[in-house]
Amino acid sequence: MALYELAGGLYGGAAGGGAPAGGTLPIGTVIAHPGPLSDPAYLPMDGRYVSLSSYPALAALTPPPIGPGANTIAVGATVYAVVWTGSLYVTVGGGATTRTSPDGVTWTTRNNRVSNTLFGLAQSPSLLVAAGYGGAITTSPDGITWTVRSSATTQTLNSITWSSTLGLFVAVGNAGTIVTSPNGISWLTRSSGTTQTLNAVHWSSRLGLFIAAGGGGTLLTSPDGITWTARSSGTTQPLTCIAESPTTVMVGGSNVACISSDGAAWTARTNTLGFMSSLMYAAGTWVAFAGTKLRLSQDDGVTWAYPYTVGNTVAYQGLVKDDTLIMPQGTNLLTLPLPKAGYYYLPPISSDLGYLNHYMKVA
Repeated sequence: MALYELAGGLYGGAAGGGAPAGGTLPIGTVIAHPGPLSDPAYLPMDGRYVSLSSYPALAALTPPPIGPGANTIAVGATVYAVVWTGSLYVTVGGGATTRTSPDGVTWTTRNNRVSNTLFGLAQSPSLLVAAGYGGAITTSPDGITWTVRSSATTQTLNSITWSSTLGLFVAVGNAGTIVTSPNGISWLTRSSGTTQTLNAVHWSSRLGLFIAAGGGGTLLTSPDGITWTARSSGTTQPLTCIAESPTTVMVGGSNVACISSDGAAWTARTNTLGFMSSLMYAAGTWVAFAGTKLRLSQDDGVTWAYPYTVGNTVAYQGLVKDDTLIMPQGTNLLTLPLPKAGYYYLPPISSDLGYLNHYMKVA
């Protein structure tokens, strides 16, 4: 089939084949052509951003969905979390491995001083804190030099976050464990009121709340990281990941997404995505990763569209940088281009017959 039957349904264009027809095809039409094609009204589908000032007719088309044009960056070690410090990518993951890179090309292994898998990574303006198996916590001012800290627990810590408002790190983990620290060095245990495994924690600066989620539909909130209140999630399914839009918090889980505008009242919306390992909000879209599939929602989890296969499972903590969504995926980072103001993205489309290239009518 012509690989760009996507054009009509998702991009506002039309699928087509053969050679250009003297300008008779509508803007957004994608054709398969041996190439090279010198007609200036057509541009190759090769993963480029096209300026709308140069091709204003493209502004009338539906922007491409997140997913086409996905690429991978080889890290060389299992990655569970990644942050960008402003000058350095820092990853943590399996085998207690920490790697850094200034450009995503050249990676250096750093001695993080622990021997356990690290699942979460948070940063304040002056410190990186990684947390993981057996209560492991290690800190670094720059991603290069690391120091082990006592976390006050031997329970595995699955997620960690930083509140810039309160100046507080909060990490959560197995058996309802919650630990907090104002500086990443000295840690205290807090009572969560549950023995369920806590899989994710998030600081909402909009609400002034920490939000933690875990097994059995557990949802907890706290204004200070010390006192926690159980909330009714509307589900008993395990909850695994948290993200936030400008108006809504979403907690993803196994075939469910729970939403709230205030952190107190929650609505559970069932779906058929399966186990959601990661959830992000970017470019006005909820981006969920479940198994090897990427799914998108623009109506707060009522519907999920566009199942796109991304290869290996994505987990757990990604970031948005320079109009790109970057997610851990095995020993790689998966990169997904996002809509860019003033530009239209032409995703790369592989040849359907082995010798045809794809071009879009842009003028």
